Amino acid sequence: MYRAKLKFIMNQRFVLAPLKITLTDGFLCGCDDYLCHYESVFDRDSAIKMAFSQNISEEFYIWQDIIDNAAAEFFNNEMFDEAETFLSDYEELFSEKEHRFNIVNRKNKVSGNNDDLIDFINEVAGDVFQWLKFVSISRYIFGDSSGILDEIYDVCEKGLFPCGKRVTGELVVFNPALLKCQTNK
Repeated sequence: MYRAKLKFIMNQRFVLAPLKITLTDGFLCGCDDYLCHYESVFDRDSAIKMAFSQNISEEFYIWQDIIDNAAAEFFNNEMFDEAETFLSDYEELFSEKEHRFNIVNRKNKVSGNNDDLIDFINEVAGDVFQWLKFVSISRYIFGDSSGILDEIYDVCEKGLFPCGKRVTGELVVFNPALLKCQTNK
């Protein structure tokens, strides 16, 4: 009985880990690490275009297609609704955090304190939450940790923004810490 309960608790942590990072202060704030395993995009607009546009260079896959293809594995799974219900508390917590964040952002804009990092987070956080929710759903249904969804989690765990994938396989990321540097100039 104890082992079964311990296994359930450990599995819960594994499933919830991707969503928990969305509630941290470091979510999408970048990192100071050298990003040797990823190809980097160095400006915000290129990262946004790569992540959300259907019109990108043929050297890259369309990012939303990558996400949709990975999520297609579980959308019709009989455990999908159960997984969604299990994760609904985190969706509510994220929504509350996003609401508070938006209020602070609007107050900053009114007072003339524009912050490129805050604007960036405000623009992409909802989408990144959804991607990480897909990671949690996949972990809930299949119980494993592999593939593009977990690569997305690894990137987001570092505070980075995953925004594309080359046809040769390299994941492309944007380091939001670059926006801190631009704001402080």
